[in-house]
Amino acid sequence: MTEREFQTNMKAADTFRRLAPEQYDGSSDFWMGYMRGLRRLYHGDAFGIEDEHILWMASADQPDDTHRFRGMGYRAGFAGQSIQRAMQTFSGPHTYTCTRCDHEWRPRNDQPPKHCPSCKSPYWDKPRTKT
Repeated sequence: MTEREFQTNMKAADTFRRLAPEQYDGSSDFWMGYMRGLRRLYHGDAFGIEDEHILWMASADQPDDTHRFRGMGYRAGFAGQSIQRAMQTFSGPHTYTCTRCDHEWRPRNDQPPKHCPSCKSPYWDKPRTKT
């Protein structure tokens, strides 16, 4: 990663962190972790110690939202993701809405849902048609 890429990504991430909404959605924590991961990538072992690095990498798997979002950001930054790619990483899974019962949910994985978890309709994404 060049110094210019590092500086550009750091400035953008800091802007996103400062613009994070007042209601908690994890974005502020994600961008804080992203910035720390970028620093570790760019400066290498001169930034932090190995034990800290291991803890930050593992925190993405924690059930606590704050630690999980910071860890996800750290991994994205340490992987050298551009700011555009990091934005996609943060956005995570889409929210789906059933056209039959109006139930909204987030999927557990990246696979498209086969049915609505509420009404169980396999046609959750298709509007009703009159025959």
